[in-house]
Amino acid sequence: LSGRMKKMKVEYSEQFKKLIKVWDKAIIQKEKQAQYTLASFYLKLQTEAADKKAFDLYKKSAKQRYTEAMYALGICYELGKGVRKNYYQSVHWYICTDQNITDDLVNNPDPIGDAAQAAIRRYFEDEEFAEFVDETLDNEKDETDDSFAADKEAAWSGDAEAQNRLGHRYFYGNGTERDIVQAIHWYRESAKGGCEAGMLHLAEYYKSRKQYKEAAKWYRQYVEARIKWRNKRLGW
Repeated sequence: LSGRMKKMKVEYSEQFKKLIKVWDKAIIQKEKQAQYTLASFYLKLQTEAADKKAFDLYKKSAKQRYTEAMYALGICYELGKGVRKNYYQSVHWYICTDQNITDDLVNNPDPIGDAAQAAIRRYFEDEEFAEFVDETLDNEKDETDDSFAADKEAAWSGDAEAQNRLGHRYFYGNGTERDIVQAIHWYRESAKGGCEAGMLHLAEYYKSRKQYKEAAKWYRQYVEARIKWRNKRLGW
C-alpha cells in the first residue's frame, strides 16, 4: 500500500491552478487586480466568512486605486456584504470610483487620438479651460429664446438628455421659475432613461440632503454607466 501511495500522482484542474496563481498574486505579491479577482471569487461563495474576506481584499485593492475595487467596495457598504451597511461610506467610494475613472482616461492611451486626448487632459487639469468649455456648450444650448420650451417639448417626448436639461432649468430657475420638485422629477425621468448626467444630479441632490441611502443608489448606477463608457472608450 505504501508503495502504491508513493507512485500516486495528484492532478489539479486548470481552474484550480488559476485560482492558486491568483491567490499567490493577491496575498503574497499584493497585486491589486489579483486582489480584486480573488475577492470576487470569495463573494460568489455566499457565506459570511467569505464575504468578510472579499471585503478585506476589495479594500486593499481599492487603496491601491483599482477602479473596479473601489466600485465593489461601494456596493459592499451599500448592501452590507462583509461589513455593516454604511450608506455614507458607500457614497464616498462611489465618488472615488468616478474620480478614478477620470484618472484612467487621462493616464491610458485613447483610440480617439493625441489631439483629443490632450484636450481631455487639459479639461480635467485646467480649471479655467474647463469653465470656458462648459460656458461655450451652455451658450450653444441657450442660443434661442425658446430653448426652455424646446427642452420641455423634447422632455415630454421622452428625450433623456432634454429631461436632464429641463431638470437643471427648474433647479436653477434658468428660463423659468425655480421649482425643486419639478427639477427632481425630471432628473429622475432622465436617470431612468439612462442619462448619466441625470443620475449624477439626482445623486448629488440626495447627498446634499444627507439622504445617503438614496444618494448611494443613484451614484452606483452613475459609476456603473461610467465604467462601461470608459471600457468602450479605451477598448478595455
